[in-house]
Amino acid sequence: MRYYNVNNVYDEQNKTAKAVIDRYNNSIDRSLWQVYGSCSPYKVQAFDDCEQLMYKLDGFDLRIIAHNCMQFSCGFLFVDPNTGVVRFCYCTRDYTRFCDYVC
Repeated sequence: MRYYNVNNVYDEQNKTAKAVIDRYNNSIDRSLWQVYGSCSPYKVQAFDDCEQLMYKLDGFDLRIIAHNCMQFSCGFLFVDPNTGVVRFCYCTRDYTRFCDYVC
């Protein structure tokens, strides 16, 4: 896994990571049913995949960060077992990214 440190380096990738973490911190949505009246089986499967990754990493506090009628993104926190540092995982339809968690 590649981690981005959003405090030490200022570039477009870190600027985006900081914006996503800010949206995560402001989100109160923790399930698909909070953001969609009804969900396609594909959305349910995608959310389940995010949950499974969270469980695999022993993560916590899964939240839906952004959504529209076609797709959503979500994120969660986990503790890096090698360093003991809290990390952030961001999942979209196209990719999964990891970075340092800065609140």
